[in-house]
Amino acid sequence: MAFETQLYDLLGIEPDANNAQIKKAYRINALKYHPDKNKDPGAQDVFKELAYAYEVLSDPEKRRLYDDYGPDGISGDSPTTNDNPQPDFSFNAAQNIFSHFFGNSMQNAMNQSLDAMFSSMESQMRRGKDIKHPLKCTLEDLYKGRTAKLALMKTVICGSCQGLGVRDPSYIHQCFGCNGQGKVMFQRQNGPFFETHEVACSKCHGSGKFTKPQDKCATCHGQTVVQERLILTVYVPPGSKHGDCIVLDGEGDQYPNVIPGNVVVIVDEQHHLVFKRKGHDLIHVAQVDLKTALCGGVIDIPSLEGGRLLRVSILQGEIITPGKLKMLSGYGMPI
Repeated sequence: MAFETQLYDLLGIEPDANNAQIKKAYRINALKYHPDKNKDPGAQDVFKELAYAYEVLSDPEKRRLYDDYGPDGISGDSPTTNDNPQPDFSFNAAQNIFSHFFGNSMQNAMNQSLDAMFSSMESQMRRGKDIKHPLKCTLEDLYKGRTAKLALMKTVICGSCQGLGVRDPSYIHQCFGCNGQGKVMFQRQNGPFFETHEVACSKCHGSGKFTKPQDKCATCHGQTVVQERLILTVYVPPGSKHGDCIVLDGEGDQYPNVIPGNVVVIVDEQHHLVFKRKGHDLIHVAQVDLKTALCGGVIDIPSLEGGRLLRVSILQGEIITPGKLKMLSGYGMPI
């Protein structure tokens, strides 16, 4: 049982957390509270406290002393307070821990602002493919608007292992075939010359990690993802047309370290027996008897408003010839 848990509480972990969990907690919180990223006045103090907590808990001997004796076990005669769990710990020391933790990503960004570095980290994440799905709609649907339920099978991060593929993070080992790099050098002779190529490691399939079969997650069997049936609600606004795309942001397949793509619903307008659509206009071919065409009168034509008929007047002397167009303003598709 730990004598004091304040450093664990800072990182948001339990006193029995393993080294992988400590690293993960520090990484998430350090990125969140770095003063160049977080402009809150208290962010720098939190950033220093997080670095100190990581320095102590990631060192087995310091962690043992802290667990046994609390802050006094690692600070000697240095005073501590409840509000500030670390002794005199400078921002430079915290920054050095941050730089060492993030390694090359920090070195590459040395002459850039941290905002640019964070943006670079996000941009390096691969974006998943969009899922495209047609949705059949009648002309009435597109005239009035429609809310539809869309069922599809989706790949999601395994909830049992949180996408790690193993029962516990400590079961993930560095691949011995590529030393954790995920790639190996392959040499091939081409005539008198030798060509060197970089290829994905065949032992870890480019992941740089190795897991024993018995340690794999029982739910996803080491695949990190599972299949899930998903019901999505799609709203087709009035006036939509064939080929319109309705984008559901971030609803695509999920994979570790991949930004989910979108679900793109494509409107598939069905053939209509009464109307032909041309842009926002509706064209209807009406049968007019000879007497009405020559002498005038009234004809009724259908509409898309639930059986309502539209009455069209043909004035006396307004001779209707085959193919003549007569326009009713405001009765087409919504704009």
